[in-house]
Amino acid sequence: MTATKEVAVETDLSVRWLIARWAQLVDDRDFEAAAALFAEDGRFRILEEDLVGRPAISDWLTTIPEPIFHHVTNVVVS
Repeated sequence: MTATKEVAVETDLSVRWLIARWAQLVDDRDFEAAAALFAEDGRFRILEEDLVGRPAISDWLTTIPEPIFHHVTNVVVS
C-alpha cells in the first residue's frame, strides 16, 4: 500500500467537483462546456492520443457514441 500526501480539504473538494462536473457534462453531451473546463492550451490524453486545446478536446468528444454514463467512485486526491 502506498502512502498518500495530505491535501487541503478545499483542494480535495475542488478536484472531486471537477471530476463530477466533467462526467455530468460529457454524459449530457455538452462537449463545449466539458472542454471549457480545460485551459485554452490544455492537454487531454486518451487512448494513447494527445489532444491539445479546447477545440481538439471538444471535437474528440463528439466521437463518443450515445448513450454514455459515468459512474465515478473512489476518488483519491494526493
